[in-house]
Parts: sequence; C-alpha cells; structure tokens
Amino acid sequence: SPLMSKGDSSGFSFTAQDAIGCGLQFMSTCFSAAARLLMKRTESILSRNEAVQTNNACNFIFPLSYTLVTNPGGWEAYREMNLQSLAAWTIISVLVYTIGSTGQMSLVRSMGPGVYSSLGAIRVLGSAILSALWLNEPVQNWLEWSGLLIIMCTMTLYTLASVDVRDSWRHLFGARATSRTENETGS
Repeated sequence: SPLMSKGDSSGFSFTAQDAIGCGLQFMSTCFSAAARLLMKRTESILSRNEAVQTNNACNFIFPLSYTLVTNPGGWEAYREMNLQSLAAWTIISVLVYTIGSTGQMSLVRSMGPGVYSSLGAIRVLGSAILSALWLNEPVQNWLEWSGLLIIMCTMTLYTLASVDVRDSWRHLFGARATSRTENETGS
C-alpha cells in the first residue's frame, strides 16, 4: 500500500503518485473479484486446467504487450542473465505461478468466491509474518501496525457479518451438529 510504505507520520503528504497507486489498487481489487466470480461461473464450461491456461495467457499477453510498447529498454536485463539466474526466474515464473493458479482455481471452485475471500484476514497476517521472516521487512511503526489492524478487523467483521452461523456449522460438522445447536437455541 502506498500509504503504509510512508512509515512515519511526520511529514506525511498524499501526492499524485499516492492517488495513482490507490487507484491502481482499487482496479486490481475489482479485477480480482471479477476473476474469482468468473472462476466459479465457468466451472461447468471450462475444466480447471483450461481456466488456468486462459488465466495464464491473459496474465502474460497483456502485460508483455504493454511493457514492449511502453518500456522496451526494460527487457535489457534479461539479456544479461546467466543460465542459473534464467533457470531460477523460469522456475518461479512458470512452475510456482502455475501451481498457485491451479490451487487457487480449485479452492475458489470448491469453496466459492465468498468463503475463499473471507480468508483474507488470515492471508494478510501470513503476509506480514512471512515478509518479516523471509524478506526481513517487519512491521516497524504504529502507522503500519494500525493499518494492518484496521485491514484485519474490517475483513474479520465483514466475514462474520456475511456468514450464516447455522450454515457454517452444517458445512463443518454435518447435520447432527446443526440439529444439536438448533435444539440448544430453541430454533
């Protein structure tokens, strides 16, 4: 987030670059939500592998075309890569991305986009912990901590407000647990 990267609140200002960053993040969120809905809606039309291949093609063709037109000099770094660096880049960009896309497709289709998105608070916490451990980029000041807390609380409250407790019990523990819960509450 452009706002969290500022860190200290002294001398804080919201620039045009920050506004562009927030706008791009909003667009990214909208496209991500639309993609998850499409994953579920195309379940009967496309197999998981077909959907992943379509997703990968879109995530490759459009950015490649854009960068070739707007910043052709940015590709010079790839000419200077040695074989080991090129192999590592290929493994990360192809293998990890494909496994991640296939896994996400399976989860969204089995859980539904709403339940999958409700796990966002856990993913935010995981991202903060892993960035501290692996990238040595811990949450450092009160502004970053408060931003993290606001995001997690908002996502948790949204999830709690949008989930029917009885349906959750039914889904997790089966009909017996729901009957017992309904008997205890008098429903």
